[in-house]
Amino acid sequence: MAAAMLDGLPAGSLVFMGGVFALSAGLVIRRAPWRRFIDEPALIHLFIATVLCLSALWQLRAGTAPGLALHFLGISTLTLMFGWALALVAAALALLGSALVWGAPLASLPMDVLVVAVLPVAVCWWLYRLVMRYLPAHLFVYLYLCGFLGGLLSTVVSVFAVAGLLGLSGVYAPDRLMRDYLTYLPLLAFPEGLLNGMLLTALVALRPTWLATYSDARYLKGK
Repeated sequence: MAAAMLDGLPAGSLVFMGGVFALSAGLVIRRAPWRRFIDEPALIHLFIATVLCLSALWQLRAGTAPGLALHFLGISTLTLMFGWALALVAAALALLGSALVWGAPLASLPMDVLVVAVLPVAVCWWLYRLVMRYLPAHLFVYLYLCGFLGGLLSTVVSVFAVAGLLGLSGVYAPDRLMRDYLTYLPLLAFPEGLLNGMLLTALVALRPTWLATYSDARYLKGK
């Protein structure tokens, strides 16, 4: 997906996205709960391990052309583990690490962060907030909607964002994007949701303290 090179985009688009990236970075720096790393020292190790796992996961991709790569995101689980701000930081660091290790052009990093991190995290966090506000505090609601559906929707949004950017910029014709990219979306979206649902279930059962958005008192005791 967008973790692959997007250097075929016009220079003006990359400059614009660089500005968006800078504004987003400023917001995240201000809003991220950095204090948690001081209050919970073990969180630092979990955060670093998660970044490394993400970076490795995003190297397992398939694609038919530059910029048209498909891979799992794991953004739904990431967002539920750390909250939206730290999830964006983790995703951005994973993309930066991948670019440095695998030699991807850093000029495409802002675009990658937008389609792999900002948009998917926004979707997952928006869905989580809706579930928290309007639906009962039930464990299966949390697992299936926040985990499974969040993972599925984050992939759909990310794929369409990549296709839209490449199509509007004239890098690929719409029929090429449909034939070589969007056609494979159903084959990725459902497994993405399943992967996040399984990961979230395992974390709830084995490591609930790793989930910033989960509480036994809320989801098991109804408090």
